[in-house]
Amino acid sequence: MKKRNNKISVGDIQQPLAQSNTKAFRALILFVMSTILGTFTSFGMNSLYLDASKPSSDNTIVYTATAKISPKLWGFDPYNSKYKDPDCDFQVVSHTYNSATGQGMIVLNKPIKVIAVGAFAKCEALTNITIPSSVTTIKNGAFTCSGLERIYIPDTVTEIGRGAFMRCRQLKEARLPEDITYIPRQLFYHCESLVSFTIPDGVTEIGSMAFFGCKSLKQIDIPDNVTEIDDNAFIWCISMERFSGKYATDDGCVLIKDGSLLAFANGRALESYTIPSEVIKICDCAIWNSHISSITLGKNITYIGCQGINCNNIKTVYCDITTPPTTIKGSYHRHHLEPDGDEYFESAPYIDLHLAINYIYAWRGLGEKRAAGHPNYDEEFTIYIPQGTIEQYKSAEGWRSYSDYYVETSDM
Repeated sequence: MKKRNNKISVGDIQQPLAQSNTKAFRALILFVMSTILGTFTSFGMNSLYLDASKPSSDNTIVYTATAKISPKLWGFDPYNSKYKDPDCDFQVVSHTYNSATGQGMIVLNKPIKVIAVGAFAKCEALTNITIPSSVTTIKNGAFTCSGLERIYIPDTVTEIGRGAFMRCRQLKEARLPEDITYIPRQLFYHCESLVSFTIPDGVTEIGSMAFFGCKSLKQIDIPDNVTEIDDNAFIWCISMERFSGKYATDDGCVLIKDGSLLAFANGRALESYTIPSEVIKICDCAIWNSHISSITLGKNITYIGCQGINCNNIKTVYCDITTPPTTIKGSYHRHHLEPDGDEYFESAPYIDLHLAINYIYAWRGLGEKRAAGHPNYDEEFTIYIPQGTIEQYKSAEGWRSYSDYYVETSDM
C-alpha cells in the first residue's frame, strides 16, 4: 500500500488545505475591518447627535469641548460639597474624553431625567452637548457661565429653570422645545453672541430679564399665544433692529402691551422718534438708542421708569405733558457667579438715580451738574414743556435735575 505524502512544499500546495487557509485569512480580515468600521460608524453617529436633534442613549451624555469638563450632574451647592439633588440619584459609570476630536462621553448607570442646578455651571471648555431624550427638566443655572456655542433642547423637556443659560457669552444658537409655554426669568441673560432666536409658538409668557443684555440679538417675533411679557424682558438689547408679531408696532420699532412701552429697536438708526399716542408707561431702560437726537413724548404718558429714556445723542425732548410723569429710583441687577439654587439671582440695593431721562456712559450726558459720571454736562440740551408748567417740572422728582434746561412753549 502506497503511503500518502503529507509533506507540503512551496509550489506544490494541496488544494483543500489552501482553501482552508484562505477562508481563515479572509474571516480574520473581515473581522478586523468590521471592528474598525463599527468604531467609526459609532463615532459618526455620536457626532450627528451634536449637530441636531438626534438623541443619544438615555443614560449617555455626549458633548464637545476644548478640554475635559468637570460637571456636577448631581447638583451644586457651594455651602455643602456633599449636596445631591434628590432627583439626580444616578452614578457616573464612565467619563471619557478624546482630546484629538474634542468629543466627550459620560455614561450613567440609569437614564437621566433631570439636569441638576448648576450641573454644567462654569464649564468654560464646553461648546456643545447632546441632552438625552429621557430628560424632562433642566433646573436653575444648569449651564450658566459655560462656553456653550449652541444648544438643542429636545421636545421631551417640559420645564426649564431660571437662568439656565445665563452668561453663556459664546451662545450663538438655541432651540427650545416646541411645546414649552414659559421662557423663564434670565434664561438668556447676557448671552451676548445670540444673533437670532425663534420663540416657540406654544409660549404664553416671557419672564423677567429673559433676554437681558443680548447685545447681538437683531430681531424677535412674538407669537400670537403670548399673553404676558415682563417689563424688562428685553432690556439692553442694543442691536435690536425690528420686532414683529404680537404687540409690535407696524414699523417694528416698539413692543407695546396694555399701554406699556416694553422694548425699543435700539439698534435702528433714527435721528428722531415720536412715541405712539397709546403709550401710557415707558418701562425701565426701554429706550436705549444711541442714534436718536430728538424725541417727542405724547401727552398720555403718566410714568417713565428708571432710565426709561437713555439716549447718548439726545439734545431735544418735546414733552407735551401737563403733569410731569412720575418716576422711581432705579436698581442695578447683579448676579452671583457661584450658582446656589434659589438664591442664585438677586438685585443690588437701590442706587441713588432718580431721572426720567438719563445718560450714563458717554462724557456728554444728562444728569445733575458736576455729578459723578457727568463731567461734561451738555449745555445744548433742551426740554420743551407746555406753557405754564415750568414750576411743576422744576419741583417734580426725576425732573428737577433739568431746571436750567426747560423752555415753555404752546407750539407742540
